[in-house]
Amino acid sequence: MDNKDINNIDHDPRFIRGIFNYCDRWCERCAFTSRCRSYVMTKEIEKKSADRDRSNMLFWEGIEDIFEQTNMMITEMAEERGIELDWDESDTNSAGLHNQIDNAINHRLSLDARQYAIKVEAWFGRVTLKIDLAPIEDNKAQEAVEVIRWYQHLIYTKIARAVSGDEDIEDDVIADVAQKEADGSAKIALTGIDRSIGAWGRLRDYISENSDSIMDILFILEQLRRKTEKAFPHARSFIRPGFDTMN
Repeated sequence: MDNKDINNIDHDPRFIRGIFNYCDRWCERCAFTSRCRSYVMTKEIEKKSADRDRSNMLFWEGIEDIFEQTNMMITEMAEERGIELDWDESDTNSAGLHNQIDNAINHRLSLDARQYAIKVEAWFGRVTLKIDLAPIEDNKAQEAVEVIRWYQHLIYTKIARAVSGDEDIEDDVIADVAQKEADGSAKIALTGIDRSIGAWGRLRDYISENSDSIMDILFILEQLRRKTEKAFPHARSFIRPGFDTMN
């Protein structure tokens, strides 16, 4: 791709400016590849990209539906078992929400997200998935595994990025930009958590013999979701170009 082509892409109205700044880098599952300049510059648009975008949109809508159902189940079962899902703000570390980059990995949210990733790895290490028993045309179980694996570590990295802001910034403009960047990273983490909850809920339908171990992971995810929402109250309302605007 020569400079002329790049210049044309930069000014092409089809593409959403900055959409690639707030994504999870899973191009194969993205519903906006045909409108992403970064994607186009790294890979030639396929003739059927619009059809694939639509297919992926339907895929994520399905995961979202499962998330809603699973989330209600988590709340009900947590009440039955006396498990506290909400977060007491005093549980966070004394350094506050915005830590220096060197301390971001030791923030309570980062540690919880990393613990989730470790538990997921341990779970897949001891559970034999019988996905091959599902009908050949039904690959929903395998898709659920792909979602879980994709976000397993990404949730941690985005949360660590979100809490790595400098609390000592005195410039209001810079501080505002830093906070917006943190909210953007937190929103990606929350999206990953939501989708992971939906995927675990779907997987639970296929391997009911391990439903208790899946519930344990779902409780961890739900707690992490609530903690992140409380630590970043404006993350959900952060507007990501394309993903939240559809323009």
